[in-house]
Amino acid sequence: MEELSGSVLVEDGPDGGPPVVTRTDASGSPKKAPSPALNALLGIPELPTSTPGPSLAPTPAKLPWEQDQPPNPMSLAEGVEPFPGPAPDFPAPPEGPAAHPPDATSGDGLAPAPDAPSATPAGPRPSEAHRDDVEVTALPRGRFVVLIETAKDTLAALQARIRDFRWRPDPGGRPIWFWPAIVIPALALGAGLVSLVRSLAGSGPTADETPASSSPAGSSPSAPASFTPLPLAQASVALPQRPPAAPRPPVLRPCALAGPSTAVAPSAIVAAGVEARPFGEDVAIGFARDDHEAVGMRMSPGSLAPAATVVSHSKDPIRRVRPVATTKGTMVLAVDADRKGDRLSARRTLPIDPPLQAGASGQSLVWSRHGGPAAGMLWSLEGDGDIDALRGASEGAPGDTTTVIAFRRASVLWLGTASGFKALTAKGELAHVDGLGTAIGSPAVALNDGEAIAAWADRASTGDPWSLRWVAFKAGEAPGAPKVFAPPPGGQGGNVMAPGLAAVPGGRFLLVWTEGPATLHHVRALTLSSEGAPIGPPLEISPDGANAGQGQAAVVAGGAGVVAFLESEDGGFRVAAVPITCGD
Repeated sequence: MEELSGSVLVEDGPDGGPPVVTRTDASGSPKKAPSPALNALLGIPELPTSTPGPSLAPTPAKLPWEQDQPPNPMSLAEGVEPFPGPAPDFPAPPEGPAAHPPDATSGDGLAPAPDAPSATPAGPRPSEAHRDDVEVTALPRGRFVVLIETAKDTLAALQARIRDFRWRPDPGGRPIWFWPAIVIPALALGAGLVSLVRSLAGSGPTADETPASSSPAGSSPSAPASFTPLPLAQASVALPQRPPAAPRPPVLRPCALAGPSTAVAPSAIVAAGVEARPFGEDVAIGFARDDHEAVGMRMSPGSLAPAATVVSHSKDPIRRVRPVATTKGTMVLAVDADRKGDRLSARRTLPIDPPLQAGASGQSLVWSRHGGPAAGMLWSLEGDGDIDALRGASEGAPGDTTTVIAFRRASVLWLGTASGFKALTAKGELAHVDGLGTAIGSPAVALNDGEAIAAWADRASTGDPWSLRWVAFKAGEAPGAPKVFAPPPGGQGGNVMAPGLAAVPGGRFLLVWTEGPATLHHVRALTLSSEGAPIGPPLEISPDGANAGQGQAAVVAGGAGVVAFLESEDGGFRVAAVPITCGD
């Protein structure tokens, strides 16, 4: 066997003896080995007399533990207690000497030098100190210096931990977000602590910094200077105070149409108009088919399907029909009629269950039970003239019921507030608002969370078109100056009259009015705030081309509601209704 390695020739020994090794030069002739003295002179070290054979196993491009694995900063020497938590699961290196991968040249054409063999002897290594231990080399001379040094060491340890952080977690190790979630807040806290301590320590001299001008004459330069800590009030850092945010006003949403107009009754008279009121989760409306027959209908505000119908008769001409709830929750009708010989003139039913009534008796406004005589006086009436068109609005639980009463007397609107549900007691004085001319229209009134709004038609002379005026006030207090309602664009124009008002959840109101010339009236509606400010666009209640009026609305606690009105049909009028929604 013969192997050429550049300078060594290996031949078989004679008669099966050991092989003969001969060093040769470039020409192949034997070469004498240099003497030891010459090697020492040239600085050539002694070589071993024998060399182990080379490993012929194929070398992988990268060893298993070198597959893009960053160094493990948590490795410990043998005999050291490991950190709590699961141990990293690294693949074990193969046994035997590690072979270097093929040399790869860098960008400058130079090949990297092979790694130097490890000089670490086999066997157990001595225990290493924990990396978080602080080695004390000198004692600080002030408590602020202690804080500074501790903060520096903590910051350095955190920075070292960041440098050693493994961005690719091992199988079974912590998730990749674990260390950033710990380190980043700690760095911010450490930096703020260092800045705070430095600012506090720099406010006065320390043991190492004593100004020369402050040393008394004859004192030793090596004498330690005393440190006076700052008072707590001076040491605190004043942070900018953000002014409290102003509370945002609630977003008030307008009512919207929830369906088309539907005829719910084939006939009705204009003299009695239409009454509407919430009735649990339903809505009840009352009207008169003729002068002597009253009708009440209870319906779902969404579908307008009638759930119950009640009919009542009166020998006197009917002026108003109001649905009333009994103690068992059923519906009955309170029919207001101008009876001959009645001691209460202009008697009208108030929206209280069981019903109470109010009317005039001599020079006083009194209250009574339904159909009975006067039971108590509310306010005295000044001047002359009959009262007319009395309306009321109530709210509150039994025992704490508030009722606002409005009525007209010639060209003056009168307003008052009473409390109670079994008996009425005046709350405040009776107030009035003068009309623009010699007559005003029938008033409408609504009450919501103690806020009341009243509206009525008014005009300065018979040659002027009707317009709406309104006033907002707290129940029990005198109203302020009235305002003129400006209808939003898009209507028929001309007369604006016959108002209706309903309370809407969320402190809102719904104003309904009739607009247009005498031959083509149209019913419209608008959502108002508690102060009377318009919210959203108007609602076109009656269909195009129909002559309609006398609209009245009712909205239940959930926000669903109905607007009922009269619509001309074949020389008479019928009752129509439109579902609405007034959700928050």
